[in-house]
Amino acid sequence: DGYRKIIVDNRDSLIAIVPENTIWYYIHLSNKLKADQKYDQAMDILYSAYNQLTTSDRDMAHVAFYMSDLYHLKGNLSREKEYLTVSSIADMKHAVKEYISLWKLGTILYDEGDVKTAYQFIDISLQDAIYSGAYRWKQSIIKILPTIYTRYHTTILQQKNTISAAFLII
Repeated sequence: DGYRKIIVDNRDSLIAIVPENTIWYYIHLSNKLKADQKYDQAMDILYSAYNQLTTSDRDMAHVAFYMSDLYHLKGNLSREKEYLTVSSIADMKHAVKEYISLWKLGTILYDEGDVKTAYQFIDISLQDAIYSGAYRWKQSIIKILPTIYTRYHTTILQQKNTISAAFLII
């Protein structure tokens, strides 16, 4: 991907021009460490940024998202979900409409069998992507939505049939 090469080629420049001890300095430095597969060091850097923020800070969404990505790479699903949740909350508090965290969290919840919540998260994400014109995210969401939509509606029909059968028995 052409953009990834540009990022890799310019990562050191980003670190050099962003003021040290700022949130974005920590983010760029951790991304460099992540690219070098130094996940624990990248996590330590992000924790120093994370501990300076609350969900009332817009940058919390970014820091928490990058932390979730590191936990994903380390195979720690529960921590990945935790930080995707924090990132989603920060995005929602700041009315950000072109986010990744909520639909990624929805995808994980779907994989775990929580179809209803997954459907709600994916649907919100799609509506916000359409509203904001975030075409890249819209395309990603559209790829997974039919599967979740079908399973969600199948689950709803099964629940209705169960309720109808229970009323017939009564």
